[in-house]
Amino acid sequence: MAGIGIAAGAIGGFALARLAGGYFQTSGCRALFDSGLAIVPACGAAIASMLPAARGARIDVMQALRSD
Repeated sequence: MAGIGIAAGAIGGFALARLAGGYFQTSGCRALFDSGLAIVPACGAAIASMLPAARGARIDVMQALRSD
């Protein structure tokens, strides 16, 4: 889900940057900078998914099945 959101945001951002490029002077370095910013939410999503997965991996499967 995070990948879909990052991809949608990148596509929308590039489209808006291209549209704004007709009105303002933009450079190619700006697009590279914006692409680099996608690393921040990707790392946040990875950490947010690893924490519950690590906690779930410590649970004994048989004990979890018996408790239900």
